[in-house]
Amino acid sequence: MLAANPDVIIVATTGYFGSEQYFGYGQHPSQAQIDSLVSTFENRDIWDELTAVQNGAVEFRYGEFRNSVAGIYDLYSTAKLVYPEYFEDFDAYGTVSQFFDEYMPWSFDGVWSYSLAS
Repeated sequence: MLAANPDVIIVATTGYFGSEQYFGYGQHPSQAQIDSLVSTFENRDIWDELTAVQNGAVEFRYGEFRNSVAGIYDLYSTAKLVYPEYFEDFDAYGTVSQFFDEYMPWSFDGVWSYSLAS
């Protein structure tokens, strides 16, 4: 990881493989749960040496990078994380929430991501 020294790190989480499900539809993790998840990475030896960590360009998020309605949020928020200069004024959560309000039979409920820059 240190050799690659990424500018951006995305940690995709999912409950499908026995791990805790913190993000996604209907998920409302406490700050303690988020802190616990983040600490599993922060406690790694080289974590503080990575450019993405130093610049706060690390996001923990719902791990459904696929062709679903939730994927719209993944696409928009990843674009904003990777290319902030092009998406500075873009509100990924607000845009997807509006889409749900107008076109879906349920609301865009839940916490979908957490940024170290928060």
